[in-house]
Amino acid sequence: MTKLQRDFLHLLPALKPFNGSLKTGENIKNFEPALLFAGYSILKKKSSLIDCTWPMWILSTPLAGGGRLVWNDQTRIIEVGTCYLIPAKLSFCEYANIGSDWHSLDVLFKCMPNGLSRLKRNVSFAKTSPEMVMDMINLAYTLYIKEMNYSLKAYGLYYLIVSEFLNALSGVNGESDLVKRSYGFMEAHIEEKITVRDMANYNKMGTSTFAIRFKKEAGISPITAFRQEKIKKAKMLLTIGKSVGETADLLGFKDQFYFSRMFHQIEGISPLQFKRLLHRKD
Repeated sequence: MTKLQRDFLHLLPALKPFNGSLKTGENIKNFEPALLFAGYSILKKKSSLIDCTWPMWILSTPLAGGGRLVWNDQTRIIEVGTCYLIPAKLSFCEYANIGSDWHSLDVLFKCMPNGLSRLKRNVSFAKTSPEMVMDMINLAYTLYIKEMNYSLKAYGLYYLIVSEFLNALSGVNGESDLVKRSYGFMEAHIEEKITVRDMANYNKMGTSTFAIRFKKEAGISPITAFRQEKIKKAKMLLTIGKSVGETADLLGFKDQFYFSRMFHQIEGISPLQFKRLLHRKD
């Protein structure tokens, strides 16, 4: 047994799965406005989910056992070391390996982080890092014990896990080199104001050709992608305690009003409302 598994089993009694299986359609307590559940579930051997469609996103990784994930006439073997993201309202089935139960860590959330917008059409896979697993365990534990300032800590872990998943994709979802390079360029210049021409020049392409190809391969325009990346970073800064003004300055917005307007366009709420939401239950 690895140290990671020992650490998980040490916390297991406190996490209390829903009657041993989250994946049997049990009602889920609404821990947070964005998070529905963070914990573990068990899929019994020889059992499966038939035409399962959840109204929320599911981020999951096996700790022990495994099996097959089936969706849209596609099949993928799931084993320890694999992390996968199922978009909301996508029908799928899971089949545990014969002779063993499938133990998995799960994070279920209602609100799609803008950094995941380009992944909404299919299941996405990544290699699971030990850091991601421990963050998922810590998130589940934090939501369960509800110690002082737990909500702020939970949101911080939630966005960290999402960021870790995005960083771990490493092309396993068939994301093109153009899209990967472009998102890397955006991340490197997240505190600046960059244009489509800047991205095109970085990829050694004409501006129009780059814009057309990026939208075709990523599903959104490059300028929309960059704005979403900025707001994703803004939410992380707000989560760790930065003020709205400080966040706007750190991300290179010309003024706080412009930052707030863009934040509202993408998230549907203002950055100040987002901060209040973080502290609502603290």
